[in-house]
Amino acid sequence: MSKQVTRAVGLVVLGVAAVLASTQAVAVDQDLLKILRENGAITQKQFKQLTEKKVASDASVISAVKDTQYKISTGKKGISIKSTDGAYEFAVGGRVQTDVNFFFPNSEAGNGMEARRVRLKGYGKLAHDWKYKAEIDFSEYQKIDLTDGWLAYTGFDNVTIKVGHQKVPFSFQSENSSNWQTFQERAQTDAFIDTPYLGRRRMGLTVAYDNDLFYGRAGAFAAGINEDGEFNQSFGTAARGLVSLVNDEDKHFHVGGSVHYRDTTVNDGVELRFKYHPEAHIGGTWIDSGSDLSEDSILAANAEIAGFLGPLHGQAEFTTMNVERTGGLTDLNFYSYYAEVGYFLTGEQMNWKQSAGQWKRVKVGHEVGNGGIGAWEVAARYSHLDLSDGSFSTAGRTNNWTAALNWWATNNVALRLNYVFSDRDLVTETPEDDFVHALTARAQVVF
Repeated sequence: MSKQVTRAVGLVVLGVAAVLASTQAVAVDQDLLKILRENGAITQKQFKQLTEKKVASDASVISAVKDTQYKISTGKKGISIKSTDGAYEFAVGGRVQTDVNFFFPNSEAGNGMEARRVRLKGYGKLAHDWKYKAEIDFSEYQKIDLTDGWLAYTGFDNVTIKVGHQKVPFSFQSENSSNWQTFQERAQTDAFIDTPYLGRRRMGLTVAYDNDLFYGRAGAFAAGINEDGEFNQSFGTAARGLVSLVNDEDKHFHVGGSVHYRDTTVNDGVELRFKYHPEAHIGGTWIDSGSDLSEDSILAANAEIAGFLGPLHGQAEFTTMNVERTGGLTDLNFYSYYAEVGYFLTGEQMNWKQSAGQWKRVKVGHEVGNGGIGAWEVAARYSHLDLSDGSFSTAGRTNNWTAALNWWATNNVALRLNYVFSDRDLVTETPEDDFVHALTARAQVVF
């Protein structure tokens, strides 16, 4: 090949290489450039310029690709998509809890089986400092409820500001997820929280602060999205705080308390009422204050204590409910308490999260399917609820004893078996038995 043809080819290669380098579409092959240099088609200076452009082009392409990369992961917490810099995240999770109850003697509501909770959630992070969550529940026939629906800002050290539909910061067991509670149902103190008027979740604004010693969350709340009554009905405030006196990997102990106030004078079509079932949900209403309370406002107070030492764990709460009444009527004072203790036979322990003030997922040491037998737990609880006060004593009081056997087969699958004995002391005579035995079971999948 003549030098003229070789140089012509070289010029063409130079032009193509320049275009490719400038568009960053394809990098010039370095071996080809070496051949052209050895054949005299390009000079050493030109070879150096082209290889430098190649490196720059490759770096730009790699950088551009890197900026658009993301990581998809699956695991015990569901499916997650994250940007490589960690600034953005979207995850999907949920739970299915299927219950069956048998009563001896049979309760007013009868034996039965139900989809206790069927939830799907989407949650994640935006621009590092923003978090969000939206969760819906399909468990009620022909009805979809919003449980959590909030946006939170976490840009300040140890502070979280959250707005939207969220849990009211009152009571330890109420703030804990039903996924990780020891017993199938919450204790009777929940009668003062999960009502159509007060509610476990409400639209509101909260501010939370935590460090190694202290956790606290407080806020103001309007109505709940899923409740009856007019929009935004009455307003209230609530706050919960705790001090972790011991907070190590294998042991924890804290004391705390919470308060809840709500003005109930608004005529919104929702009646204040306290009622509860035996600690077996399908059993129906077991004790009921009735709705004729003539309420003006409520002020509830709660004290809590909880901890674990290796596989041994326990917690207790005491709650009082003061109902200020209209028309000069005497205020009503109700109360409830419970105490529970549990033990992991296979050596696991409770999982405490200080920044949330809650128990979290039990970490199963040896999962079924990976050569293990799962985590086995036994527990017992006593609870008392008193809805009688002075002349207002038609509701009476109840006592519940519950024993539990839990099998955490994997980090996502759990089976529960509870035995419940409940007796009640009603002021009015009733033809029904004043006690009931219940055997309850739950199959739970959480992802």
